[in-house]
Amino acid sequence: MNFNSKFILILLVAIPNIFAAGGKPSWYINQGEHRQTICKIGGENKSVATSGCGVASLSMAIGALTKKKVSPETLFKEAYQKKMYNGNGFSHAALTFLARKHGVKINWTDNVSNVFSALQNGKGVIFNVGPDSKYHFTRNGHYIFLYGAKKENGVEKVYVFDPNGRNNYVNKLFPLKKSQGGIEVAKRRIGNDFGIVSKA
Repeated sequence: MNFNSKFILILLVAIPNIFAAGGKPSWYINQGEHRQTICKIGGENKSVATSGCGVASLSMAIGALTKKKVSPETLFKEAYQKKMYNGNGFSHAALTFLARKHGVKINWTDNVSNVFSALQNGKGVIFNVGPDSKYHFTRNGHYIFLYGAKKENGVEKVYVFDPNGRNNYVNKLFPLKKSQGGIEVAKRRIGNDFGIVSKA
């Protein structure tokens, strides 16, 4: 093996470590950067920035699992055209419909053991969170994307990609289970708040 081939091999081995250490993947979406008006409801301009955390999270899931780029604006417009957006974010049904259009499927659940297993096996999870006293993802309702998991000292942990860039939770590791002080405590509690995303 010559010097050049050794150098290339070192690069190939090192690149995954950049992601694991907290790097920002190419498919990450900061919804605050997506201010294009998609529609007007009640005289108010609506955009990914105002109420598109659901489609931003789905856009990340599609990018992570399929390597395809589907913008959150595209998803927003498709939902609005199907009358699946009324100005207050996106339902589980709307996200499930949009996922099927773009090569992935969502299985909504409250079983956190299934969530951890799915993340370990390369699937993604869209998590519908509400206000909580610990992690402060939102004061109302919000969607975040989970991708990747590992166990540290017996604690199941997951990587969070929050489309609200102001929270600065990008590729950040958190415990999962409520019993282990994890983000399960932030569930919105509307039922089946974890959407396991896999290839269709």
